[in-house]
Amino acid sequence: MLPFALIEADWAAHSNLDENSQRLYILNRWRGRNEAETLEGLIHRLKGDYEFEYLQNQVEVHPARKHYDIPKILLDSTPGSNCDLIAAADSVGALYPFLMLELGLCYKEIEVVREKNPNNMWKIIFTLLEKWRQQHPKDCTTRNLLDTASFVGIDTTQIQKMV
Repeated sequence: MLPFALIEADWAAHSNLDENSQRLYILNRWRGRNEAETLEGLIHRLKGDYEFEYLQNQVEVHPARKHYDIPKILLDSTPGSNCDLIAAADSVGALYPFLMLELGLCYKEIEVVREKNPNNMWKIIFTLLEKWRQQHPKDCTTRNLLDTASFVGIDTTQIQKMV
């Protein structure tokens, strides 16, 4: 019998995901099974195949700050309501684990919420976004949500319209 990680890697490699999404999927699953491992440790493991500086630069990429047709006061402050979270929960879809990891939630938190809400992706996403807002009160602006969602490949058009 093949190890589970190899089966998942094979699934990702043959699915309809683009190449970057396949890599993120495999990295996300690896990270969930190797919680004590640091990103630096992974980079050192891969060092034989890749240049260390190249990998370091790839890992340190952050979401670009974009322009939105939304008043600055709404973008750069913590919203008084959850309208941006509701709009995001409606729009994020299956890329939610990558968004949550980029927003600063850990893999275990994502899995716990996912297990508590099977078959309800909207509730999973909304609950995780609320958790992000609670854990990162200084960074939980609508702009950060939009920039990060865009960074992981989520179309933010609907979120922008609903804010």
